[in-house]
This record gives sequence, C-alpha cells and structure tokens, in this order.
Amino acid sequence: MRAPIAVMALLFVLGCSDESKSDRDTVAPVETQASSDDQPIAEAALLTIDDVPTGWTESAVPDEGDDVAAARQEVRDCYGSGPSGPIDIGGAQAGTGQFESPDDESVKHDVAIGDEQGAMDLMASLADDSAFPELLQLALDAANQDFELTDVTVGRLSVAPAGDEVVAYRVDITVMAGDESVDVFSDLVVVRVGRGLSALQFQSSLLPFSATDIDDYVALTTDRLREALADGS
Repeated sequence: MRAPIAVMALLFVLGCSDESKSDRDTVAPVETQASSDDQPIAEAALLTIDDVPTGWTESAVPDEGDDVAAARQEVRDCYGSGPSGPIDIGGAQAGTGQFESPDDESVKHDVAIGDEQGAMDLMASLADDSAFPELLQLALDAANQDFELTDVTVGRLSVAPAGDEVVAYRVDITVMAGDESVDVFSDLVVVRVGRGLSALQFQSSLLPFSATDIDDYVALTTDRLREALADGS
C-alpha cells in the first residue's frame, strides 16, 4: 500500500506559519554558489540497488500529483521561492527511484549539494517543530482520495547521530482499506554533511520500518556523501 501523502514535500511547511511568512517576505532568497561540478558529487552519493537486500526492486517514482504540487506552492508563498525537489537548496540534485521490498516496504534517497549556509538554513527549518499543526492539516488536505484517512500523527524519530546534524520525523497515517483499518508509516531522515544534504524516506504499512535498518541506511549514505564531497573538492 502506498502512503497517501508525500512526506518530504509536506515537511517543508514546518516553520511556515502566518507569523513567519510575513517575516520571510522581506528577505531575498539566498543565492547558492554550487558549480556544475557538483552534479557528479550528488550522483556519486546516492544509494544503489546493490545496497538494498536481495529481492528488492527499483521503480520510477510516481508523479507527485496535484496534492503535492499544492504543498510546494504553499512553500513558495511562504518563502518567496520554493523547492523543485525534496531537498532543493539551489544547487545540484540527484535522486534514486523507489526501492521496494516484496513486503511493501520502500526506501527513497535524495542528495543535494549547494551552499553550506543554505543547507544549514534548511536543516533549521526542518528542526522547527512549532508548526506541527500546519503539517497535520496539510497532510489531511493532501490525502489520497483512494483511501479514507481516519488519523494522522507526526513526531520526532529517534535515530543515531549522523553527519554534522540530523533531523528525523515519523508520520503515522491510519487509513481504511475496504473494511480494515491500516497504519501506514512514512519516515524522513535528513542529514547535513558540510554543504551537502542526504534525505532518506522510508515507508511501510502495518509496522514501522526497522530502527536498526534505518540507522544502517543513514550511516551508509552519510559516509558516501562525505566521501563524494571529499573526492569532488
């Protein structure tokens, strides 16, 4: 079962309250200094099919649809600009397809390389949990109409320390599939390494994604990003 919301896009509304919106409207968007040489760095840092268990497959990421497009527009309205990708900081971006298990678990990885201040600012925005009510409302508004959504909760996810800083959330969505109530979990872990960002999204139904596996994937991708940045410098 697919999670009925795209968590990465929705988490950009954190900190985007009416009060902060008026403040940010007076600030010009930060211009990054990423070079064209950064694209190979971003691509080299990505998770690959060889990193996931045997039996998993990689498929194209489905079109985000009108609901997530509307979420991105809310970000543009708040910040005066907005992400064209899940962790857009104005520089190079790369992303995997959707890695999927036979048990309906999935992992998605995205990498962005840009200006270090821009990366730090995005992490600060994600770390601001004062806007949980806005996120919950946006999740409800963006629910996939194929499911009857009955409950949404969002909270911090405990993960091992990684990189220069790490922010992690879990969204638990309860939906009706026929006559049955099913919990769909969507976890987002974003790690900053210098001027690079690594974002992992984990999705599963019935039970949350294994905490041990999450930490292992985070450690692997953080090391790979650090190595890619060092090799490309």
